[in-house]
Amino acid sequence: MYTPFIPRPPEGPLRSFDVVLPDALGHPALGFRDGTWFRIGPGHPPLPVGARTAILGHPDAAGPIVQIMCWWMRQHPGHGHAVDLATELALLVGEMTRDLGARRLALQAH
Repeated sequence: MYTPFIPRPPEGPLRSFDVVLPDALGHPALGFRDGTWFRIGPGHPPLPVGARTAILGHPDAAGPIVQIMCWWMRQHPGHGHAVDLATELALLVGEMTRDLGARRLALQAH
């Protein structure tokens, strides 16, 4: 059964984000606010990053990253940034598909 994603606001200093995703050790790594991903962590201010950077930089969290972006786009269908997010995802899927195809061809050639 499909369970829809329901974000829970973070607590403490990260409460300015709608969602916070941890790294493999459980430390905050990515924050999401107003349709934008941020690289977060101790000792530096949040740094905005694109969907491509978020997904490729945290492949273990690719599913939740995409799910959160889709949730935000559904909640803000008239927001211009929703189209930007959809475009970022489409470009990344195209890039990854081409890379996978090239790898398959290279393996078949050997």
